[in-house]
Amino acid sequence: MSNISYPFTSESVSEGHPDKVADQISDAILDAYLERDPESKVACECLITSGQLIIAGEVTSNACINVDKIARKVITDIGYISEDLGFDAEKATIHNLLHEQSREINESVADGGAGDQGLVFGYATDESSELLPLPILISHRLVEAQAKFRKDGSIPWLRPDAKSQVTVRYVDGVPTAVEKVVLSTQHDPGVDQQEIRQTVIEKIIQPVLDQYFPDSTPEFLVNPSGSFIVGGPHGDTGLTGRKIIVDTYGGSCPHGGGAFSGKDPTKVDRSGAYAARYVAKHVVAAGLAKRCTVQISYAIGVVEPTSLLIDTHKTGIVWDRLIESKVFALFDLTPQGIIRKLALKRPIYSQTATYGHFGKNELPWEQLDPDIIEALKLLKQARRKSTFNNRLLAVSPEINLRLKTAIGSGTIQCWHEDKGPLFFEPSKREWKSLDGPTPEKPFDFNADELATVESALLDYSEKRRAYFKKAQASVNEQLRHTLPSKNTPA
Repeated sequence: MSNISYPFTSESVSEGHPDKVADQISDAILDAYLERDPESKVACECLITSGQLIIAGEVTSNACINVDKIARKVITDIGYISEDLGFDAEKATIHNLLHEQSREINESVADGGAGDQGLVFGYATDESSELLPLPILISHRLVEAQAKFRKDGSIPWLRPDAKSQVTVRYVDGVPTAVEKVVLSTQHDPGVDQQEIRQTVIEKIIQPVLDQYFPDSTPEFLVNPSGSFIVGGPHGDTGLTGRKIIVDTYGGSCPHGGGAFSGKDPTKVDRSGAYAARYVAKHVVAAGLAKRCTVQISYAIGVVEPTSLLIDTHKTGIVWDRLIESKVFALFDLTPQGIIRKLALKRPIYSQTATYGHFGKNELPWEQLDPDIIEALKLLKQARRKSTFNNRLLAVSPEINLRLKTAIGSGTIQCWHEDKGPLFFEPSKREWKSLDGPTPEKPFDFNADELATVESALLDYSEKRRAYFKKAQASVNEQLRHTLPSKNTPA
């Protein structure tokens, strides 16, 4: 084991955070349109501040909905029902600036093309049963618990706005402990900060941590800035789509930059990201890798993705390119293919607007397809095994070299126990050192020793080339005969 140790931190926010209030309104409006007209095209953005809510965006739909009523209900359900809390759902002024979608954009998706260009990422890891990274998963669970205790009255002085942050210690890529927990929660006036700290640790934080790391003894930072009475839209202006890292993987993988909430599934910012997660989750669940990042890109009006990348972060048991080939065959990653497979023209999006878009088993992109899992498992037959990597070349009792070669490279790295590494190029029969020049006497071998070593290395190189040629032929044959057609139900 290399024992590489590092901390990784993610954050989440509660449903009362102003940005999340905006997200929830946007998705509630989207769901209302889809419930009445599944073909609705919606891009809804919200800005919420003290006593004011602005709703803007583009809609093409046969449905008529009461936007004002929907927005006020969302805000009421969150708990902003009094000016004492900084926002009163019934008294607030709402500006509805929704208008019809551009005809050009509408036409671009008419034949199944993407509604815009963009790149999306999906991710999965085996460090939790949800196949999500633990820092973001625990962060979500903390603010979920805060909302539960607030709503059931168990902690009567809690208010809607809250944020969490969790630092997890990793050793060789495996989470081993929680090191720091930050939880800031809005509260009523007159509550002692020591009471807040003790109650939050005992009732909210510790029960959540015990589910994952019962023996952890992290540092707790509860309301580290002190009093937190003013919060929500009165404390900070909220905008739709401003918590994209909270919505996804907490920074554990890249993000394409596009927000989700308020967008119908023809927008690949949303549906493409769900498909990427769907692919990554199947790759990990099939046992092909411990971690998997998927990138997909699209162009406006173009049906097929413009690129697909699979990265298993050196945890894969087969080549990433082989997984890509299988993914292309098994998954229809066109916008309409994604919508059909995951049945995305349904009013299912309000539940995604808080505590992350991933890891909730009731969502279609989180549900594993047994047929796809079995098809992916076939790739284990092409398991990556190289008897020519990190091999000991014992030429004689006095000459022992550790050989290491990169797939796709002909250069052989030779490690001598006492003299370190040199590089041998079989095609040129040349030696090079780390800084480039050719050494006069490689490893201080005499002429006979050098001739013996080079002969062995040339033989090794030939066997290695023949091995990989045969392996590639086997992979090509497997792809021709084992890849089923795309799993795209009508």
